[in-house]
Amino acid sequence: MVSKIEIDEDYKKKILNEINKSGFPIELNVIEKLRRNNYLTFPNLTFIDEQKDLHEIDVLAMLVGGDKHWKYGMIGVSLIIECKQSQEKPWVFFEEVYDPITAIGLVSKLSCVSDLAVDYPVNSLLLGSANSSLHKHHYKQNIPISRTFFEAFKKQDYKSDIYKAITSVWYAHTYFKEWFLSSDKTTKEDKMKRSTIIHPIIILEGDLIVAKKTKDSFSLNFVNHLFLRTIDNITNANTSFFQTDNEIIIDVIKHSYLSSYLKICKKDYFAFKEHLLESDRNKTYLK
Repeated sequence: MVSKIEIDEDYKKKILNEINKSGFPIELNVIEKLRRNNYLTFPNLTFIDEQKDLHEIDVLAMLVGGDKHWKYGMIGVSLIIECKQSQEKPWVFFEEVYDPITAIGLVSKLSCVSDLAVDYPVNSLLLGSANSSLHKHHYKQNIPISRTFFEAFKKQDYKSDIYKAITSVWYAHTYFKEWFLSSDKTTKEDKMKRSTIIHPIIILEGDLIVAKKTKDSFSLNFVNHLFLRTIDNITNANTSFFQTDNEIIIDVIKHSYLSSYLKICKKDYFAFKEHLLESDRNKTYLK
């Protein structure tokens, strides 16, 4: 006869097996690493959209600081992170070999929120950023770019894990920008102002592959990092004639690459800070 203790141990093993098959180990490892790197980290952030539907993002993390030469409050970088595990189904992204919009530059697609007011004739904190220190941002690096994707060995439908991860990031991105712009509203002139760039990120535990079209087939390359260019017409109410006004660039990275990616984010933070200092020196009407 099997003892109750043995049954309990077998039951625990089954539970542990389910945990290990889920994305929770990755998510918790990501949270630990972010906190070790001085990020203010909020796991499992739940929020409601305008239609009162409930959403959740795995991690929101913020690295904030300042500069003794900067008089306009805190400067930061904010990470919106969704974690996924797909050990048996590789994620495949098709490289965007020709895209006329790419020629305009990806730096202009940076996402940023700020409490700063920018006066006419400058209407954006990032205007002219391609000619500033933000030119050093990692969007300028030689990283594969994709718009199209699928999960190998899986029945293809719009509810794929990649699609779910993308929409989670979209909803969180919209929520975070709205929350930032509506929070801490006060008439005090000396209130602590804030400026932050936003990095939407999907972290994958599994194989990340870029497929490039050849004459008769595809070449496949295993990568640690790629840019996924997405158009958010679901959460973004912007109805501009140009669909690319709703474009959100998502960093898709492997879990094992996170330490390297956080170093990239730190460089982006310093590039953003330098851009703001340059804007102030060049009298870009910040206030």
